[in-house]
Amino acid sequence: MKKLTVFILTVVLAVACIIPTAFASCTASASASQSTVYVNSNVTVTFTFKGSAAVGCADTFFSFDNAKLKYISYSSSLGGSNITIAGGTIQISDFSATSKSKTYTVKLTFTATNVGSARVALTSSDIVDIDDNSLGNPTASTSITIKEKSLSSDAN
Repeated sequence: MKKLTVFILTVVLAVACIIPTAFASCTASASASQSTVYVNSNVTVTFTFKGSAAVGCADTFFSFDNAKLKYISYSSSLGGSNITIAGGTIQISDFSATSKSKTYTVKLTFTATNVGSARVALTSSDIVDIDDNSLGNPTASTSITIKEKSLSSDAN
């Protein structure tokens, strides 16, 4: 009898752990306003999160090539943000107690400073719905090509 009870409790706990992750989910994508920019031009990278429930809280970490990009500003659709910037990393803790949207966006704006390819990435995230249930930990990234503006491109 004791073995049967232990077996049943084990099955119940396993099912309880599997069900929330099966139904709660979040994906992330990244896109740049322009895939190629010139030095001293601005570019905005948009990260879009799509959850299976209304997004209420997000703790996100981004990385960027600070030898080629200079951070300028950000905006988010949740609105209650705290931001920390150190070198080539950005942490944004964002929340809303009244969110009804299953989509959450973060826009990061940079100025291109040096020629080359620069990657901007969501390296870590913890996305939570308005009932404090985890929606997942998606990641995403995009790359931007930075070129020197030539004399011929000045004439256009």
